[in-house]
Amino acid sequence: MDDDAVIVANYPDAVGIVQASWNWPRSINDVQVFGDKASIFCDRDLVELYKGRERRKIDLAPLPPERQNPVAFFVDAVRNNRPIEGLLSPEYNLDVAEMLEAAKISARTGQAVKLPLAAR
Repeated sequence: MDDDAVIVANYPDAVGIVQASWNWPRSINDVQVFGDKASIFCDRDLVELYKGRERRKIDLAPLPPERQNPVAFFVDAVRNNRPIEGLLSPEYNLDVAEMLEAAKISARTGQAVKLPLAAR
């Protein structure tokens, strides 16, 4: 069984790299985005913008209680007849499942896999 995964996603004007593991020695839940003029770093409690040598913390307002965790969000949406959107939406999760399946196919075949795998 593999302990780590690296997914490289090529887009017309960008490259996305996803690194994940269930076996790292500490919890790593950060996101880093690099652009040609700036980059941004996010983890659970911090968002920082980097421009050249300048680093600036970005303060974000706390989420309302019904958006602070997936279960609360889902329950609130069902109770208030709101759409299930964002990270919990079926469309988003279908995209994630498709990307993971493409990564497994690519690892098995050694070839790049184009998305979408199936027409929608």
